[in-house]
Amino acid sequence: MIHLDKPISSNGYGIAVVSAETFQELCKEHRIRSKKMLTYFDKNHNVFYDFIKKGAFVPIPRIRAYYYQIFITINDNRTTNEEWDFIPTEETFFLEVKDEALWVCSFEQMDNWKYKDLENCTNIETYYYLSYEGERYTAYSAAKYTIPNGKYKIKIIGLRNKKVEKEEKFRKGYAFLIQMEKVDSIVNISDSSQLDFSKLFE
Repeated sequence: MIHLDKPISSNGYGIAVVSAETFQELCKEHRIRSKKMLTYFDKNHNVFYDFIKKGAFVPIPRIRAYYYQIFITINDNRTTNEEWDFIPTEETFFLEVKDEALWVCSFEQMDNWKYKDLENCTNIETYYYLSYEGERYTAYSAAKYTIPNGKYKIKIIGLRNKKVEKEEKFRKGYAFLIQMEKVDSIVNISDSSQLDFSKLFE
């Protein structure tokens, strides 16, 4: 299991799992000059679905503006330890990883898309915040995970920590588990814009 302990801020009320090189190739193919990619997709639905179909990214919309830990497994259905409640989804998605890089980005970062910012770094810090005990923590708008190149079927599972105090839930109460399974060809995919993790916060 891959875990970097770099909590992703969900500024913009969502995060996205992104194959950055594939994403940038499609930006060039569609001659997109805008950096506000989510705004662009809202106005160009056919282009949005082309990015989804070709494995450029999987958005996780309509989540609370908290900080989310990210766990990744590859060809492995193991789950995290029993401190987490699991909120699975039925949907299956597709990503094509290139340059051995998979990024998890806030929606805010996606609406300020700059591929060059991602080429020579492993994360982008967004700001610092303090816990109730006064400890200083860093939140990230993007973090890179080293993943072998290839095509992957993706499942996304919401995680809710059972043991975190209410006042600390925004910081360490929630996470996502991204289960990746290598495949030979594009799989049938769901419409990720319809993902609903409202049960995660009940």
